Amino acid sequence: MAATDADSGLVRALRQDRVIIALGLTAITLLAWAYLVRMAVMIDAAAMDAEMPAAMGMPDMRAWDLSDLLVLFLMWAIMMVGMMLPSATPIILLVVVTYRRRGHQSRALTSMFASGYLAAWTAFSAAAALLQLVLHRAGLLSADMASRSVVLGGGILLAAGIYQWLPLKNACLTSY
Repeated sequence: MAATDADSGLVRALRQDRVIIALGLTAITLLAWAYLVRMAVMIDAAAMDAEMPAAMGMPDMRAWDLSDLLVLFLMWAIMMVGMMLPSATPIILLVVVTYRRRGHQSRALTSMFASGYLAAWTAFSAAAALLQLVLHRAGLLSADMASRSVVLGGGILLAAGIYQWLPLKNACLTSY
């Protein structure tokens, strides 16, 4: 009878941990999407303001400063959280169950696991923001962030196409 009580206690704890983690991931994802929707509204308003000088032949290609880079990085980081965290939810929930079954502090270890995942996407966001800054400064992006260069656009398209045939793509998609 004691083994059955212990088993049912473990099952309850596993369910509780999964619910807490799932609710936390859902909350973070919803906050990220809410911020992105708000940012899209702000960008639309700013674009309308920028259309007037552009209509007069004066595009806004001013040099970006540190605050522009910070806002760009935040946009990339929040966008990555909003898009990538939902796809990681099943593995994060599997991690919480695994840690709990091993008798570890599942919430703390799962938080560290998820933080590592988010740190990787935050690093990607920093690289993407810096690349966007470099392309902007080189004049390869228009005011609405479209490529001004046929070579750049074609190069990106070729790189994406080549990636589809590389073994790296299959390695990234293979689960172990």
